[in-house]
Amino acid sequence: LTINRTSGNIAAVLGSTLTINTALVLSNGILDVGNNILAIGAAANISGASSTNFIIADCSAPTPLASVRKFIPAAGTYTFPIGDNTASADGMQYAPVSITLTGGTYSGLGYVAFSVNDVKDPALDASTDYITRYWEMKRPLTLSPTNYQINSTYYPTDVVGNEGLCLSNQWSGSAWLNNGVVSAANTLTIDCTQLVATTRVTKGYRDPEINVTQGATNYLTASTYTFANTGLGNFTDVVFTIQNLGQQNLNLAAATLTGASEYSILSAYASPVLGPTGTTTFTIRLYPLTAGT
Repeated sequence: LTINRTSGNIAAVLGSTLTINTALVLSNGILDVGNNILAIGAAANISGASSTNFIIADCSAPTPLASVRKFIPAAGTYTFPIGDNTASADGMQYAPVSITLTGGTYSGLGYVAFSVNDVKDPALDASTDYITRYWEMKRPLTLSPTNYQINSTYYPTDVVGNEGLCLSNQWSGSAWLNNGVVSAANTLTIDCTQLVATTRVTKGYRDPEINVTQGATNYLTASTYTFANTGLGNFTDVVFTIQNLGQQNLNLAAATLTGASEYSILSAYASPVLGPTGTTTFTIRLYPLTAGT
């Protein structure tokens, strides 16, 4: 398929899913996939892409199924010359993304699919420093590289706050993975090892997020921990861990303890708890002097 009409303008809009098995040549103009999948076969390639000749694969609400799907014959780097549609926040823009796959085995039946959305990622808990753009990647479970790196490009108008503080971030579908780095202006780079069917990448400096654990159990706000039965004159010490799941440092106020006098803070936590993987501990002692619950 050759697109050869007018550079910078939409030349064609897909009415259904299309598979290209030889080549897609973007000579002049923009191909809009609409709410469809543009599939590029294992032996096919895309050429001629630029800021005025690209593929609109915008996964915003009107077209959530939009994507460019590339079937993968071998490890290597694959580029997706995609952009968002005219209704996006800053109008139609070219925001290409590439993926480098290493390790694993490939049959040509597995694929990687990308789309882009010119809004802040809905799960990104960064209130001051972030970009208003994310890329969504989908893959079947049959595609299993050892690891992969994603690189993408965005615009100065996408930046909110201090871009220099922003880290690349990967959303697993249920949590943010702390595998991001600071990258050059207007670029996103992230090395990934977790394989999920759908993942999103973006940039931001995520707010501090507290998580309290005892052993392997997480204790949410208003949760209750039950101490083991403890004989009179004896004591039980329990160590709790505070984790910072965010990227900004977590500042904690001094610890206080209210309630039964049989409990005391044996050792207090430290502050701040560094992001994104910092921890600190505190110990509560139960020392009963009278019988009771």
